[in-house]
Amino acid sequence: MVGVSLNDSENLKKNVPTAEDQQQINKFARLHKSYLENKDQLAFLQNTAQNLTDAENEVMLMEDGQLNVPILVGSIFVHQDQ
Repeated sequence: MVGVSLNDSENLKKNVPTAEDQQQINKFARLHKSYLENKDQLAFLQNTAQNLTDAENEVMLMEDGQLNVPILVGSIFVHQDQ
């Protein structure tokens, strides 16, 4: 083997990860965790946007007799005229 020391050859036979291998594994793990968190955040934001669109459509479809629209402020609903 050209350019490979005896120690490197022994490590390859034993499947012992080198420090560089471990750094690449750690980098992949961090990036994968970040990807999953971003994916969850995207799903949450898409769901929130859909809920807001649905609420907007419901308010637009309300008849004139139902002008009192409940709005969530903190943990209570405040009734607001349309």
